[in-house]
Amino acid sequence: MIIQITNFTGLILSIFLPGFLLSLILFKKNKLQIIERLVISFGLSVAISIIIGLFLCIIKVFFDILGITKLNLYLGLLVVSLTLCLILLYKKPTLLFRK
Repeated sequence: MIIQITNFTGLILSIFLPGFLLSLILFKKNKLQIIERLVISFGLSVAISIIIGLFLCIIKVFFDILGITKLNLYLGLLVVSLTLCLILLYKKPTLLFRK
């Protein structure tokens, strides 16, 4: 049961969430339709995951620490997602607080 939950959260974290947050930052709310936003979110998330993997590989080669593991990828994606969430709340505070 716990493995299934871990796999599901890892899938959402790696394939959807970072790209969706980045698409909310880059594009206006009504500029994209739902299908377009989902496709762009998928593409951006894959690109972000690849960049995090490359970054972990570079750290492993030059400093001989960390490396590419499941935990390091999850933590990297979590840090990127939280950073994008904070940027989104800073740029568009009306998403959280409606007047």
